[in-house]
Amino acid sequence: MYFILKGTVAISDETGSLLTRLAQGSHFGEFGILAYLDGQLGVRTAAARADDCVEVYKLHCEDFASLADYYPELVDFFRDVAV
Repeated sequence: MYFILKGTVAISDETGSLLTRLAQGSHFGEFGILAYLDGQLGVRTAAARADDCVEVYKLHCEDFASLADYYPELVDFFRDVAV
């Protein structure tokens, strides 16, 4: 999962159609994290492309899984906001 610290990211579907643009403070890639928790690897539902110079923080699946052990409400939150 990625958290945008700076810049904008275009999110497109499998046909290349633009779904949305995300900016500072937004996140993407939650489907991959949730799929990992469900034992599915490599699940993608969209593509992300930087519109300009982008700075992101990457949260690795394993690290999220460790957090979820202590804070299961995080999983519920991301399941609710996953688009």
